[in-house]
This record gives sequence, structure tokens and C-alpha cells, in this order.
Amino acid sequence: MANTKNNCSTVETRRKLIEAAGEIFAKQGLEGATIEAITKRAGTSLAAINYHFNGKTNLYSQVIAEANHFTTDLLRRMPFERGGTPQQQLHTYVASMLKLMIDGGQTYWHCTLLNREVQQPNQITRKQLKELVQVAHGSLGELIVRIVGRPINDKELILCTNCIIGLCKYFVDHQDFHANMFPLMPTPRKNCKALTNYITRFCYSAIQQMYGVSTG
Repeated sequence: MANTKNNCSTVETRRKLIEAAGEIFAKQGLEGATIEAITKRAGTSLAAINYHFNGKTNLYSQVIAEANHFTTDLLRRMPFERGGTPQQQLHTYVASMLKLMIDGGQTYWHCTLLNREVQQPNQITRKQLKELVQVAHGSLGELIVRIVGRPINDKELILCTNCIIGLCKYFVDHQDFHANMFPLMPTPRKNCKALTNYITRFCYSAIQQMYGVSTG
């Protein structure tokens, strides 16, 4: 007899539950989401959640795993210029990161959910996000070492990568506030090219100054 959990119907039900739960968890978090809302959106039942996931917590864990895999794949496919100067490479990275943060947050529940959980982590999230963090920081860390021209210790490298990624995230998360308070300031939605140029120049100059890189 075929394994019923692997037939087309059960695979589709499982997929519907993950997608529905992902959208709701992204908006309401683990505590705010209800089984009733998830099953209603998925067009399934409580029995289906218990059968496939054995409850909301395990469903949440599977949804986080799906979001982590999806977003990690987006990061790995993010354009990263290998040629050109280190400053040009940093510009490409910043432009790509801003685009991913903007498009991902508007289009994919996966990115929205991880953004929520990064700000309010729990034990499930901490275990699942390690690979995502390594991918996000890995290529940028290599680029920072190229800019400096020598190895720097891991603690400072993490601080440096966080400053660059965090600056991108700040401008994306607060773009509505900036548009209202500072109409002439470029935002990710309005003149993203100018914002990318500024973040790149700011971060590149800061790295040079901090580590005594010659500009000659």
C-alpha cells in the first residue's frame, strides 16, 4: 500500500497549510496566529494540522524552515559583482540588498516572517536562522577584507557587516517616515540609486578610515 502522506492529495494539503500559516504567522507571529484562521485560509481542518504537523508549534517550525530555505536561496542568487573595484562591488551589494529587502517584504511572506522573527527571536527561530545569517554576512565579509587589504578579527568583521546590512534595513523600514519628514531625502522607493550611492560612499569611507586604508 502506498504511503498516504506522500500521495498528491496529502502533499497538496501540506503545502496549503504551510502557505496559509506562513502568511498569517508573518502578520501576527506565533502567539497571535490561531489554528482557526490558518485552517480557514488553507481550506482544511484541525485534523489536517494534527496529522501533518502535530500542532501549531511544529507547524510554525516547518514554516520557519520553509521561509529560511526560500530566503537563503534568494540571498545566494543575489547579484554580486566579482569584477571591478571593491567600491564597485560594495555598490552592487548595497543595491542588491536594498532591492531584496524592498521586493521581498512586499512580495513574499517568507521575508516578512523572518524580519518579524529576527526582531523577536525565540528558541525555534534562533536554531533555524544560523544558515541565513551566514549567507547574508559571508560574501559581504569577504568584500570587507578585500577593502581593508588584510584579515580582521571575527568580532569586528561581524560588527562591520551588521553596520552595512543594518543601514540598508534602517532606510527600508523607515522610508515612509523619511518621505514625510525629509521630502528631499532619497528613499528606497524614491531615487533608490541616489540612496545606494550614498550608503556605498559612507560605508566605504568609514571602513577605509577605521582601518587606515590608503586612498592613494
